[in-house]
Amino acid sequence: MTGYLKYLIDYMPASGDQFIDTPTMGHMPFHGRGSVNTTNMTLRDVLYVPGLEANLVSTGQLAELGYTISIGPYGCRVYKDDEGMDLVGKAHYVDGHLLELDFLRFRASTNSSTGLCLLLLDFRVYI
Repeated sequence: MTGYLKYLIDYMPASGDQFIDTPTMGHMPFHGRGSVNTTNMTLRDVLYVPGLEANLVSTGQLAELGYTISIGPYGCRVYKDDEGMDLVGKAHYVDGHLLELDFLRFRASTNSSTGLCLLLLDFRVYI
């Protein structure tokens, strides 16, 4: 989810009143959905929630993409199993049980040695 319409490509407005339930922010209306495009990958089905001050990444969607999420007292780690468990993301706790993303890199392919950090300097990302 994002509150920044400018980051969405292929934006499709929602038909009628659409809502999403979140564990920490309650029942929130969203106005549409689109994709966030980076150099190495596209995150699809990103909801546009006007007024949302932080961006949210779904751990369920990361798991569907083949990433392993480990949550413990230290925070969260995101791994990709490409011939070994490579650390590709990390988050720390803020405000109790909310995890703020430190970084999250996606590789273009399993043969690529370069990653792209999805964090942009003008907003925070939570998982």
